[in-house]
Amino acid sequence: MEAPNSPMASAQNSGHAVDPSTASADLNDICGDTDGMANEEGEEEADDAIVKEIVTALLSGGPFPAAGENDEQSQAMEQQQTNGTAMDDASFSSGLSPIASDALQPVLFASFFESQLGGKKLECGGHLYRRSRHRGDSIYWRCDQNRRYRCAGSARTVGETEGTEVELGKPHNHSPCPARCAAQRLTRQIRQTALAAGGCLPPRAVIDECLAGASDDVRAALPHVESLKRAVSRKRRSADNLSGINVHRFQQPPKQQQQKRHPTVADQKTDFAMTLRNTKQSDNGGKTQQMVEATEAENGRQQTQKMHSDGAGSSTSSVMPCPAELALCRQAVLVNSDQQQQQQLHDYEQRPVIVGYDFNAGIQWEALLDSFLTTGFQASHMGIAIQEINAMIEERSVPVQFEPGVDPFFDYPQPNRRRRRRLTIFLGYTSNLVTSGLRETFRYLLEHDQVDCVVTSAGGVEEDIIKCLRPTYLGSFKMPGNELRAGGINRAGNLLIPNSNYCAFEEWLNPILDKCLEEQRLQGIRWTPSKLIARLGSEIGDKRSICYWAWHNRIPIFCPALTDGSLGDMLYFHSVKNGGDGIVLDIVEDLRYLNTMAVRSLRTGVIILGGGVVKHHINNANLMRNGSDRTVYINSGQEFDGSDSGAEPDEAVSWGKVKGNARAVKVCADATLVFPLIVARTFARAVTQQQKCRGERSEVGGEKGHQQHQQDNQRQLERIE
Repeated sequence: MEAPNSPMASAQNSGHAVDPSTASADLNDICGDTDGMANEEGEEEADDAIVKEIVTALLSGGPFPAAGENDEQSQAMEQQQTNGTAMDDASFSSGLSPIASDALQPVLFASFFESQLGGKKLECGGHLYRRSRHRGDSIYWRCDQNRRYRCAGSARTVGETEGTEVELGKPHNHSPCPARCAAQRLTRQIRQTALAAGGCLPPRAVIDECLAGASDDVRAALPHVESLKRAVSRKRRSADNLSGINVHRFQQPPKQQQQKRHPTVADQKTDFAMTLRNTKQSDNGGKTQQMVEATEAENGRQQTQKMHSDGAGSSTSSVMPCPAELALCRQAVLVNSDQQQQQQLHDYEQRPVIVGYDFNAGIQWEALLDSFLTTGFQASHMGIAIQEINAMIEERSVPVQFEPGVDPFFDYPQPNRRRRRRLTIFLGYTSNLVTSGLRETFRYLLEHDQVDCVVTSAGGVEEDIIKCLRPTYLGSFKMPGNELRAGGINRAGNLLIPNSNYCAFEEWLNPILDKCLEEQRLQGIRWTPSKLIARLGSEIGDKRSICYWAWHNRIPIFCPALTDGSLGDMLYFHSVKNGGDGIVLDIVEDLRYLNTMAVRSLRTGVIILGGGVVKHHINNANLMRNGSDRTVYINSGQEFDGSDSGAEPDEAVSWGKVKGNARAVKVCADATLVFPLIVARTFARAVTQQQKCRGERSEVGGEKGHQQHQQDNQRQLERIE
């Protein structure tokens, strides 16, 4: 406090009025308009020195002298502010100094900004204030150094509008701190920049960017850099500028501030309903509006109940997510539908609707297979495979007129070469599928000349011949290997192949190999795997055989790994028996024929069952023509191990083995399950239509074909015995 005999006290006690015209120009610029400053007791002028001292005291925030009873009131109010008790109108008015209440004071304007916890702060005259309480339209503020320095500085505003007038109350016991005000705003800017930058910048980079150009005083007033870095990290983990329970604390009306409760289920439903209302789109507004109304109605019923009671209620509310966490959940779940993104997804609403087969319509096998396309998952892939194979068949059946001078035939097989078609179909399958019942399906395709080229492994050849000599039996996947080995039985999955089958195969094959070796020595024939397979087909003479129909219809069967199997064992034994001067197989000649066949094809279609060398051999041949035009894979291999067997068609596109515009499809399934169904809806239907046009029937089909099958088996057994 100033002494009673100081110039300021003399001016106040004498009741002199201050004329603003007598003050200096600089002080007038700083203080602003001083019109209307009058003394209630008289109209005498004061000199310039008194005016300067008064204005200086106002700018510095005091201290203002108080006389008599005002000293006691000031001390009481200071004690009240120190204890954290909120002010009312009476205490605020009584706490005003005579200069502030009776004399003239400059017009000061408020500047507001949000604190770290989300509350408002008032900046005025170089001082910072925290909000104390509301009363009507008035908001009372106290110095933010109240607890630290026991400062009783106070102010009052009407509302929290930027630029509103500020009425000063108790003076401060410290000088203004403009650097601290700037530091507070800079800290706020750092947090906002952290939110805007997301995870693109590290915390220190955010801080350095915001501190560029800041003065040394402002830097000194800032918190430690590590504290700022932690603040940046916290802001990135928050959904809003406010965090956790502070959102609920500072955004509630004044009367609800004292409740300090966690958000209830009803509160969360209200937030959820408002979010639904905000994210409502024009195309589905009606449905969303009904959801909002239903949610709000449920919210009204929930609000009538008390969610927080002594006992289980409080434990339930403690696990509720805070508003910031709930906002993150809503943002993740309720993603707005972007029409532009929908169009980029090729207008998904125009795609087929998922619907399965209705058995109430009866059992119609063709309709059942057609329904696979809209069933989903691998059934839809199977439906696409049916479409692709039907497209191959249709394109292959179109006649081709070659220009004069263009060879309409492939170079192979000699001497009766195969004619070129508009589309060449390459069929590939692994040996285990011939061991299974799919052998009859493959035989059907070659019998009716539905494919142009076959690639298989050694078992795909030998198992076909062996089944013409001895049968294969059905067993179990769980049959013990030791017992089977002791009984001379080989197991392939749940299929059983006795050793006697291979003994019969060796007895049948050795005479043929002797003839081939003689022709090689005397006639100079250069054998290849495909030529040897064609010879076996002609020698077996069994219409149940794949090799027979391949030889009959001049369909080449390429087997790059012919020696990898029982057939290779027989070739080994035969070579040793002939002193190392056995049959020579030229695989390079077959490779040239296969690749040239792909190159000279107008268009190609690929159907590959299984993987391994079969799959890659066909794909690599089509690489010579920049990829196949239509591709269907059927296997159960997966691509996670990087194998070619499990690779998707798109991987072959990257190698140039499948064309980029091809509608390639892979059916992830056991081929024994799906391929007969695919053939039934594709090749078999085409063959049936062709037979109806020509009035023909299959030579091995129906009851007659079954009887012929039994007779052929008996005849082969008698010949071997």
